[in-house]
Amino acid sequence: MGKGFFLLTFLFLFTSAMAQTGEVVPDKEQRMVALEEMIKADPQNDAAWIEWYFTTRKNIAKANSKNGLFDASAELDEIAEEVNLFHPNSAASGVIQFTNSKYTDFEGLIRAAELQPQQVQVNEQLVNLYTITDDVSSRKSALLNLESTGTINGAELEYAKNVLQSVGQDGIVLMNAEEDAHPLFFCQDQMNLRKDVKVIFIDLLQNCEYASKISGLLGKTDNYLKDMEKGRQIEKILSSKYPELHLGLTLDRDVLKNYANRTYLTGLTMRFSTDKFDNLPVLNQNYTQFSSEHLFDDEAVNRNYLLPLVSLYKFRKQNGLEHGTLRQTIIRIADIHGLRSNIESHLD
Repeated sequence: MGKGFFLLTFLFLFTSAMAQTGEVVPDKEQRMVALEEMIKADPQNDAAWIEWYFTTRKNIAKANSKNGLFDASAELDEIAEEVNLFHPNSAASGVIQFTNSKYTDFEGLIRAAELQPQQVQVNEQLVNLYTITDDVSSRKSALLNLESTGTINGAELEYAKNVLQSVGQDGIVLMNAEEDAHPLFFCQDQMNLRKDVKVIFIDLLQNCEYASKISGLLGKTDNYLKDMEKGRQIEKILSSKYPELHLGLTLDRDVLKNYANRTYLTGLTMRFSTDKFDNLPVLNQNYTQFSSEHLFDDEAVNRNYLLPLVSLYKFRKQNGLEHGTLRQTIIRIADIHGLRSNIESHLD
């Protein structure tokens, strides 16, 4: 079976078995209605405003995963206008205005941090702010606050370590969304792990200052990545001829499918290459550096191991290397997600 066909087939199998990304389930719909009612009853309810905005943002991001321009949504603009009208100069107003302004309203976010220094979304956006401004010391503090609230947990940190181990020396890895990028920053800032790897947080590329900084990293002009939709930015990054570029497996499935014929699994990332690349020995070597203490702790995390583990299993089996334990791990993860019969068809 051809490498590209295998990846496309498995990616479809792997993602289609999960819930539809743009679907809002009834319980969540009821929660959104309840939040609106809470705000109507008490317009000073910071927590309700913040949850309403960021849940709406996440739902829109999923429904429009191909473009990623959720921060320009009229629905989000309306929430931002309303919170500024009914609850101005508040923590909710500050963090929402920062996020909705393509991460430019620094003063609003700093005000929010002064009012609610431990609030999760405030600290998530502080990490984003300090990533834009290259303030590593302040970013460390915000990351520690997220760890203290359990927002960044052991399974996510282990996954992040393994992502970094999947990238070659001085390589770049593209990640999307706070829950994917922030654990990598934690590993680098707090644990001093693989600081040679450059993490590009795709969502932040909507900010012109960050887009300019990443353009410089790629050896391009300031305007190289500015003012364009996410898909086009990814395309331009991959065409920049940077020596080692990787896509994280948590990127939108459509992105991974689009580049399946030019990407090669090296672990929890895919290395982009226009030339043929003998990736399986690299995958095998990288896997020996992986941690697995928390492998079964978080279902949302461990399903992403299936694609590299199945590829590694086939490589080890074909080359007479030990693979029995690996098969047991794959089947255990597959069972968690109801994928055993489909996965076994790729193993035998």
